This record gives sequence, C-alpha cells and structure tokens, in this order.
Amino acid sequence: MSMLRQSEHFSGSSSIKVRWSAKRSGTAKPPSGITGYIRVKAVNTVAAKLFLQGNPVYEAGGTVEICELTRD
Repeated sequence: MSMLRQSEHFSGSSSIKVRWSAKRSGTAKPPSGITGYIRVKAVNTVAAKLFLQGNPVYEAGGTVEICELTRD
C-alpha cells in the first residue's frame, strides 16, 4: 500500500461488507469471493499488473482479479 500511495496511482480501497446478487428472473448466482478492492490509475493492464508486486494475496499464491473500469 505504501508503494501505491507513493506512486500517486492509488485511488482508494475498501473492504466489502455485504455482498448479494440479483437477477430480474430466475435464481441469481451467489456473489463471488471478492472481499475487498484496491483502485489504481494505470494507462493499461500491463501497467496495472506492475502494482501486483508486494500485494500480500498475490505474493502468497492467491488470486487477484484486475478489472478495467469504464469512464462514465
């Protein structure tokens, strides 16, 4: 986290308290296992992947999902 803050690419983070799924009709799939997020500013996914260095989940062999957000 300190590396991200110093890089000025850090845009915030949060733990996720409540997760639920909704579907207009039928049964919705249960929510994914996401428990929190870190938001960074990166010019592309290659640059975003550089921020994985030092991430405790990633370094311990866990899975980290990278999502590109739309500008809306």
